[in-house]
Amino acid sequence: MITASQVFAVAPNGDMRDVRQKDSNMLCIVPDEKESTCMQGMATDGTYIYVAKIKTDDSNVRIIRYNLNNGARTVLKNKNGSDFCSSGHAGDMTAVLYKGDTYLFILNKVGGGSKIDKYIINQSRQTIEKCGTYKLNVELGGIAAEAFQNRNLNVDRYCNFYFKTGGKVYNAVLDMQANNQSITLNDSNVIVGDWKRVWKCNDTEKRDKLAACKSQGIGFYGSNSCKILYMVYSNKTGENFIIEYDLNSKDKENRVFNAHEVTIAGKCRDKFELESCVVIGTSTYYNTECKKDGINYDGIYRYFK
Repeated sequence: MITASQVFAVAPNGDMRDVRQKDSNMLCIVPDEKESTCMQGMATDGTYIYVAKIKTDDSNVRIIRYNLNNGARTVLKNKNGSDFCSSGHAGDMTAVLYKGDTYLFILNKVGGGSKIDKYIINQSRQTIEKCGTYKLNVELGGIAAEAFQNRNLNVDRYCNFYFKTGGKVYNAVLDMQANNQSITLNDSNVIVGDWKRVWKCNDTEKRDKLAACKSQGIGFYGSNSCKILYMVYSNKTGENFIIEYDLNSKDKENRVFNAHEVTIAGKCRDKFELESCVVIGTSTYYNTECKKDGINYDGIYRYFK
């Protein structure tokens, strides 16, 4: 079990810092930006962590970048100078390095299906520019890519993506040079049919808690020896889980091999809901939508294996 402290802290200007105590691994509180008050998707390119904060009516999204080396926080601006983009609910994100640039893919549900808006980030200018949209026939809740581990970043134009619904996980290859593309997912793309069937847990209480959670975002970690998906499930009462899927396992009955239960100590929240996670090296980071007495405590956390 991973337990987060009830003691919240924040560095000046919302910058990231490690404020872990015996039971805490909170790195920062992500401040509200004007009307963007709701935490959603999360992504990383290995150097930065990106999180999305949205307006509650889904009319705008602000992308906040955190530097993992010094913790500095930056709101990425559009070319027109505004600091928000129109990518709806931004339920999840993933970042891909390609030819030296970071591309951010933002997931949004539309009309029974989904769209993924593709952005290119200019790190030195601290800007984000939309450069395409992928349309999908399935309504998705999570997106991850084999993004910066184990890829030839200069020549590999095809990137492996994972798409998640409430129970299924799809696999598809996207062309990094394509900016507008329709993607049809069907049963041939399914790599996990139903996590409830493949995840075996002898802890009845934990299994029942997990079954009551809703699907959130996903993260991916890959190396020469393993490929793992990290699946986030949560509910508004503070029950949260990160499930690890071993994609290399040929035994589908044992593919799911671990589930971390994420709680928060004490009655210190009105809402503590995991949104997504990313993996960098041996560390897993996750972001939360969290409120206490109507005050924003949306945060980024880290834990170590």
